Amino acid sequence: LRDRKDLRSFHLIVPSADHHCVGFDASAWGVLPSLINLRSLCITFPSDLSPSLAGWLIPRSVRALTMEIMTQPIEDLRFINQLCLGVPPLLKFLGMTNFPIRSLINIIDRSFSKLRLIRIDESVWSVIRLDDGSLDIEQWPYRRIKYYTAAWLESLECEEAIQHLV
Repeated sequence: LRDRKDLRSFHLIVPSADHHCVGFDASAWGVLPSLINLRSLCITFPSDLSPSLAGWLIPRSVRALTMEIMTQPIEDLRFINQLCLGVPPLLKFLGMTNFPIRSLINIIDRSFSKLRLIRIDESVWSVIRLDDGSLDIEQWPYRRIKYYTAAWLESLECEEAIQHLV
């Protein structure tokens, strides 16, 4: 995969039971910085990867990111604060599975200024930035996810996230 400059989307999800069998660990993320035109990334976050390093390994061109978290962080806000230091500045979609979050608005407000859509496990929320600078979130109903995903992603300028929601 190294130096695949034309690669636009990369998905690497490894079930936790298979990590040891296939040798999946933090070194698998080492190829990511060379994928300079990557727009969509869906990847397993291994237990031996530091969140502060992971953010910097994600290519700057990524607009849609989904991570399957394989380790339970001590504190969700601390994990996100470490991760977001290096996350691409134009990230519009963030998806996370196996990651309990206590305050979605706090995480978005403190860490992701351009985020328009967030998915935690099977729930999806639009991020609404109000005129007074505050944030609101709107949870997507099932029918929107099932039947109208493409139209809504286009309206939110998050077309790269289509593979993350279908």
